[in-house]
Amino acid sequence: VEIATLIKAIEHGDRVAETTKDIDNGGG
Repeated sequence: VEIATLIKAIEHGDRVAETTKDIDNGGG
């Protein structure tokens, strides 16, 4: 696995986590 792919996966994971928080908070 390329490091760039890992970085993208981590960044995507952060975005998903933020989106989930927004949903939990009633959509922000």
